[in-house]
Amino acid sequence: MSENLLIEYRVNPGSWEDVDCGAVSKSCANVLGTEFPDASWPVSVLYAEDAIIAELNQKFRKRQGPTNVLSFPSDGAGFCDVFLGDVILAYETCKREAEQAAKTISDHTTHLLIHGVLHLLGFSHEKDEEAIRMEAMETKLLMSIGITDPHKEIHENL
Repeated sequence: MSENLLIEYRVNPGSWEDVDCGAVSKSCANVLGTEFPDASWPVSVLYAEDAIIAELNQKFRKRQGPTNVLSFPSDGAGFCDVFLGDVILAYETCKREAEQAAKTISDHTTHLLIHGVLHLLGFSHEKDEEAIRMEAMETKLLMSIGITDPHKEIHENL
């Protein structure tokens, strides 16, 4: 198993107590490192709260309110060869979405962290064909670590 992809993480105090963020980060690093062995750059992950991500969402995307995950690729100012980018996850939104989907918050957080890192690796879901490719990769990676297809219900209802 490749461990080229390094995920460095920080957990904001006061939330995320019900998630083993270290295990989620390591699991994601291992599965992504295996699938993308050339991606040997570190990723910085912040396990934050809705208030923080809402502020970043407004500042950088001009969208009001929180979202579940934001990704910020390295800006290329000398760091792109050594640093892939940042991923920020919002606890309250992740927890609410997990409960609504009858999933564990750990499984949902793993999905969202993989989703965020895939954005850093150049994946997108702006167009239908891009979304299909990204969802297929998410499903492949998640199923390889024993997490059910997060898109199954969506596809069954089409």
